[in-house]
Amino acid sequence: MPKTAVQTQKKKPKNSKAKGGAFERNVAKRLSLWYTHNERDDVFFRSASSGGRATQRFKKGQQTANSAGDLSYIDSVGEPFLKCVAVELKAGYKTATLSKLFSAKQAELLGFFNQASASATQAGVNGWMVVHKIDFQPEMVYMNMGLFNRYFHISTQPKLTDIMQFPIPVIFIVLGNSQPVACLKFDDFLTFDPKRFRPEVLWD
Repeated sequence: MPKTAVQTQKKKPKNSKAKGGAFERNVAKRLSLWYTHNERDDVFFRSASSGGRATQRFKKGQQTANSAGDLSYIDSVGEPFLKCVAVELKAGYKTATLSKLFSAKQAELLGFFNQASASATQAGVNGWMVVHKIDFQPEMVYMNMGLFNRYFHISTQPKLTDIMQFPIPVIFIVLGNSQPVACLKFDDFLTFDPKRFRPEVLWD
């Protein structure tokens, strides 16, 4: 039987912007469920203009509540989390890999880290994290070492025994004068205790 025009028509690839939006919504939903112990999936959502408005206002010396980075809260239940950490969400960027940190002149991952650090400054918080997804690869989380150390009660000069006791696989990235970064799978991050992501617990 000959195939119809509908059957032979190739599927168009998803628009990269639409794919990124779907990824951001998915991460926001999963973080909402994690932070509320599977009770709510609507606590976090994508920031307006992906934090662009906050960036422009910050350049003018103006603060913008709940707008820095790619994630904002739409219910005050999620406010403590975003008072601890600014979140950047990245889908695609297939060359943003760990190996490129050592071989590329302008590594995309390093750009992500700088962007997340800037978002944290805009938000007035001490921690930042990047959630990155390359097609057919697991989502990865990159976070500044200050946030990681605070969560695990690690001193600024951890002992080898401290590192060996981590309950999850972690890669530590130290590049010259750049801020050290911890790298782990997003699924492993979701095993962290959400109750610890409160300003009075992590930073006081």
